[in-house]
Amino acid sequence: ATIKKKKNLLGQTVLRGTVHNTATVVTYKDVEIKLRFYSKTGALLEEDTDKVYESVAPGRETDFKLKYFAPKDTDSVSVIVMGANVASQ
Repeated sequence: ATIKKKKNLLGQTVLRGTVHNTATVVTYKDVEIKLRFYSKTGALLEEDTDKVYESVAPGRETDFKLKYFAPKDTDSVSVIVMGANVASQ
């Protein structure tokens, strides 16, 4: 997964990302991701988990958008895929 961030008018951090499925046969859905918010010095400020409620076919990708009130002094955000469900064929 990859992610980009920006602020909206309400002060929320808008996270736009893409989940890539590198499998050759399996379609995944309901991808669980972990978001980590870091300061300029690399200190971990907060961790959150969320789900991307989309199906991702083999070799394909899907985009997502999330909105958070990120902790004060957030400089960067990382994303890790924690798991996903296999979509029934």
